[in-house]
Amino acid sequence: MDWENLLEEIEDMARFDLKACISYLAVILEHLYKWDNFRPLTKAGRDKGVLSWIASIENARRKLNVLLKRYLSLKEKLPKEPQLAWEEATAEIVAWLIKDGKDPEKYNIQEEYPYTYETAITRDLRKELKP
Repeated sequence: MDWENLLEEIEDMARFDLKACISYLAVILEHLYKWDNFRPLTKAGRDKGVLSWIASIENARRKLNVLLKRYLSLKEKLPKEPQLAWEEATAEIVAWLIKDGKDPEKYNIQEEYPYTYETAITRDLRKELKP
């Protein structure tokens, strides 16, 4: 048995799963940030785009929870990687603004991770919808 290659393969799989978790966290952060900072730019804050942000957060959380249940070691690793997730999220926010014809420089998007891990994982935007 080639233990060295087997160990390397296992480590690669763990990195792949952590990368997937970071990407799901990035989706959550992207849409939380859009909710907090760009909702007023939408029609009364309740258009389909805003509602899709909520659905996207909920979907990413479900997928993230599946991975965290399957690979328990990721529960310890993921909270240590919020800045990587935030960098992915800000890239998506900038692309979204550009696609919408807006200048991202005018919006002063934070460079540092703006939420706690707990907030990203548990905040319920449906409760924040105004009737």
